[in-house]
Amino acid sequence: MFYYDQMNNKCIPTAESWLRENSNLGSRQRKAMSAMCPTLINTLAVSSRRNLPLLISIGGAPGSGKSTLARMLTAVLVKSGQRCQMVSLDDYYLPFAERQQLARHIHPLCGVRGVPGTHDLALLSQHLERLLQGDISGLAMPEFDKASDDRRTSTKSCSFAAPLDYVVLEGWMCGAPPQSEEALSKPVNPLESEQDVGEIWRQWVNLHLQKFDHMINQRVNLRWYLRAPDWDSIIDWRWQQEQELPLKALKSRTDVAHFLAHYQRLVEHMQATAETWSDLIISLNASHCATIS
Repeated sequence: MFYYDQMNNKCIPTAESWLRENSNLGSRQRKAMSAMCPTLINTLAVSSRRNLPLLISIGGAPGSGKSTLARMLTAVLVKSGQRCQMVSLDDYYLPFAERQQLARHIHPLCGVRGVPGTHDLALLSQHLERLLQGDISGLAMPEFDKASDDRRTSTKSCSFAAPLDYVVLEGWMCGAPPQSEEALSKPVNPLESEQDVGEIWRQWVNLHLQKFDHMINQRVNLRWYLRAPDWDSIIDWRWQQEQELPLKALKSRTDVAHFLAHYQRLVEHMQATAETWSDLIISLNASHCATIS
């Protein structure tokens, strides 16, 4: 425990400094997020096993701050001398052309990135296994460009040559369990009631969520979840996030709300069931300040 105690003494100022330089959070949000660091580090200490690396998944609605939390945690661990690699689920979206094939052959809604089935699950599974097994040499992880809605031609390498201590996987649906048939039969918004009358898309999404859940459960050690206060806050945060991009793909809050309608079913499902599957729930208030439940 000596190593983790040392980290606890330094992690808050390290986190505060990193957030100040690398995020758009205000001072209250930075203070709240960095204050969680000792608890997060203690969670790692309790869960640590001899057969490192430890895989931590961080889930939460779009705009909730998953990427910022994952990057902050990675920075704190690396600063302490640990080898930690962050992996973003968003980078594993299928290329645009492949999603358009899904839209033609399965359902038009399958062409919109986001839901289970629109990720390259086989590639993600292969890369996670290599990171966890220490087979890092020559690993080329994809990068996704949300502005063009397509995978970049460039790739990125693991930050370390030696075997890792931690892998942090961040992605909005990380941890989500599949839904029941009864739940799928009830539309949650106009997008589903008008464009998925026969439930083809919902059934397809749920099937791929089962596959994703199975793949993650085989490897993950800790599941963390960022829970938003309500759906309107999620739309507001995602709209704010969009405005900070140099090239805006979504031009208005209405565009954001329509885009997020594809995510709404599973976001609300995760919000309601988080206690049953997450090891740690981080609650966000309307001001986007985080506290550990």
